[in-house]
Amino acid sequence: MVKSIKERVIRGSRRSPRVVFFATKVTPEFDALLRQEAHKEGYSLAEMLEKYQEVYEERKLIKKQKKQEKETI
Repeated sequence: MVKSIKERVIRGSRRSPRVVFFATKVTPEFDALLRQEAHKEGYSLAEMLEKYQEVYEERKLIKKQKKQEKETI
């Protein structure tokens, strides 16, 4: 599931003009989940985080709309 450190370093050395360096600390479980999902979907870690952000924004919008509906009732 989780790639070895050597494989991570090799893969992480590639650069894309649209990706900036982003370092953060996460739990080993979240790291494994993120890498597994990214691999399964064929995305880079950065792309997977962008997908997570999209879902978060959609859920936030839906929550806001539901709150507005309740206030109008």
